[in-house]
Amino acid sequence: MLIVALLIGCAHRGVRLPPLPAESERLDIGLSDAVAHVMDTYPLDGSYGYYWPEDDGVWWGTTRDVSYLGTLLSPKDPEHRSHCVGLTWEVAMAVLQAQVGESAPINGLTTADLVELRTDWFVRERLGVGPAAALARYGLGDLVPLAELRRGDFLQFWTYGGAGHSLIFDSWVMHGERVTAMRYWSTHPGIGGIGYMTEPIGGRNIDPDHIYGARIASPKNWRPAN
Repeated sequence: MLIVALLIGCAHRGVRLPPLPAESERLDIGLSDAVAHVMDTYPLDGSYGYYWPEDDGVWWGTTRDVSYLGTLLSPKDPEHRSHCVGLTWEVAMAVLQAQVGESAPINGLTTADLVELRTDWFVRERLGVGPAAALARYGLGDLVPLAELRRGDFLQFWTYGGAGHSLIFDSWVMHGERVTAMRYWSTHPGIGGIGYMTEPIGGRNIDPDHIYGARIASPKNWRPAN
């Protein structure tokens, strides 16, 4: 499925979303509400801070232990710190594992598969789609057209300067029929950790041509991994 491009307007007027598809052609809401529920369990008081290691050491950036089939994939940070891709992956894993049980495989995936899924999620290359690639590759979800984004969908966006960010969508900020900004949940040094941010679309901020939405599908709609 191709990401539907935003129509770029003047910077001060924001950008226009494409029209919604017909009701019969829209994606199922999947597990967006479940993601939003897990997201809402995290404190927003600054006790869950942001951290990005300056050295080349391996640190997966999760606030909680993330295990799969008895293997610890990433240990929790004792200070509850995280980075954006680690946090969104942590939330996704909590939602996915809850669908099948703590000791059962997710869609038949092996531990090696989960390691590859994490690599896709963390983005393999600049301007990569991140979560959308990971979920689609392993049959767990879909790319989401921007007009269909709902609270609890995952996003990877890139700025005009080439900086990437992994987050969970909350809402658009509208000016008339145009989108001027995006409100989202993630962890970020600008807010001292986990919380909500609102960033402008266009101008020198979020590049509307590089916003990639992803939604975890309901288990009944999971497909074989590619």
